[in-house]
Amino acid sequence: MKNIVVPTDFSDNANNALEYAINLAIHFDSKIHLIHVFEVRTQTGVLVSIRDIMKKDAEEDLAKIIKEYKGRFIRNSSIEATAIEGYTYQTINSFAKGIGADLIVMGTQGASAVKGIFMGSNTSKVIGKSEIPVLSIPKTCSYHQIKDITLAVDDKVISSKDVLRPLTEFAKSYEAHISVLHVEKEMVASSAGVDAGIDMFLSEVPHTYNTVYSDSVKEGVDRFVDRVDADLLCMVHRERGFIGNLFHKSKVNTEVFDCKVPLLVVYDKY
Repeated sequence: MKNIVVPTDFSDNANNALEYAINLAIHFDSKIHLIHVFEVRTQTGVLVSIRDIMKKDAEEDLAKIIKEYKGRFIRNSSIEATAIEGYTYQTINSFAKGIGADLIVMGTQGASAVKGIFMGSNTSKVIGKSEIPVLSIPKTCSYHQIKDITLAVDDKVISSKDVLRPLTEFAKSYEAHISVLHVEKEMVASSAGVDAGIDMFLSEVPHTYNTVYSDSVKEGVDRFVDRVDADLLCMVHRERGFIGNLFHKSKVNTEVFDCKVPLLVVYDKY
């Protein structure tokens, strides 16, 4: 995990996510790419001057952050920052892909988060469109050693070991245990069960299988995470499946995750 992208809007939540990312970078010997995306909305004749002012202000704020934190980096870990004009989630994803990022770390809400939208609109959109793993950090969460990880899965097949590679990298590096969780509805007599390939994909790390019965995926996952005192929750995002469904407008009000622990979302294109 050599390149970590950390978007910031300079909010307290973004600063908390940066603090978490810095500790990850020190642990993994990684480079942090801190970025601020600004969008010029006006189409008036003063467009150029507004763009210049916004870029200058952002670069000054980023420089203050670099000055504050650069002394904490050891070995090959480091931090650099840049301000980019564009649409937030598209620009974040494009930048991360362009530098070959291994991880995007974001806060769950920004300075102008819209209530009722899963994890804040920008974080949700980044997750929904990114093929790069995204780690979202709740505003009340502080960094500590990761010892227990919950991997919430449905009954769909995970296409390859590479999908879970970021998860196994976390588990191996922190010597953590993975609890594979499958939520089933209480009144369903039979289930397609969990993809048997997961056992092979997690063969290098200690893991166990668990089932929670609940009519609500959210409630079932939350209950299990609380019960095992998980340090990290991981989910697989794809167009179909219960995670993908969270990003559909028809579902957003009924299946919103207010995650209490860092949420790692990995991508499976199949």
